[in-house]
Amino acid sequence: MLVNKYFLHLKCAIDACITLTAKEQVVEVDERLDYLGFFKAALYFPDWTVLHIKEFVFTRFRVERETYAYLYQDGNAKKTFDIYMAHPTSTRRRWL
Repeated sequence: MLVNKYFLHLKCAIDACITLTAKEQVVEVDERLDYLGFFKAALYFPDWTVLHIKEFVFTRFRVERETYAYLYQDGNAKKTFDIYMAHPTSTRRRWL
């Protein structure tokens, strides 16, 4: 799968979510190669909570999240939970 198709899939999933405050969505895409890219989004909900998403993906054979981070904040910008992972055996890091 090309990385732009994966990013389009993510954008469509975000657009289909009716609980998001649509005017506040921030989505950034950086396609570095046909199969390598960075996706970043800040999704705002009506209760003033925010979900921050960052994914660096390689999509040649399947979607491989090389590095990802998810951060959910409450209305006071306090961290509710976060998840971070960097793939420890990645050989593609030298491309950056």
